[in-house]
Amino acid sequence: EKEQKLALQKWQEKVREQKLTKESLEQLEREGFMVVFRPSKLMLEGKKKGEKIEAPITIENLRKKYGKSFYNQDWYDDEDFSNKEKVELGWSVVKKEVLEESLDKDWDEQEKVIKDWAKKHKVDSKFVKRRTPQEVAYDILAYHDARKERILEKDYDWTSVQSSDGN
Repeated sequence: EKEQKLALQKWQEKVREQKLTKESLEQLEREGFMVVFRPSKLMLEGKKKGEKIEAPITIENLRKKYGKSFYNQDWYDDEDFSNKEKVELGWSVVKKEVLEESLDKDWDEQEKVIKDWAKKHKVDSKFVKRRTPQEVAYDILAYHDARKERILEKDYDWTSVQSSDGN
């Protein structure tokens, strides 16, 4: 119940900060956006039969829960973004697919596309940013659980984090 109250407070803050209205949310939905709630924890199978344990949402824990939904991407197993960095409780408005005009562009060119999108849509640029890897993974899996549809199936979503080798 404490987390539910905090989640409600965070939604109210987001609505107030970003001046979200029913009309603006409906427009964002028409443009391919979704509202996603990200809890801070998920339930995993414990070592004993039928046992459930609460765990932070990391890519490593998402892989434990949804293993067959992940491609073999063992290159990031030892990366902090995979096993240490966690999803924080909160709400986001996110695009279900990458911005079309950002395809075939490098990082810096995409940053310009993102800023131009914010300006064109009169959205404060502090609210328009790249997600973390764990947020992208969670959003994809949560959307699939809720809608039985896949998002970001054909495109990569460059996140806000670099791997240890600088990529």
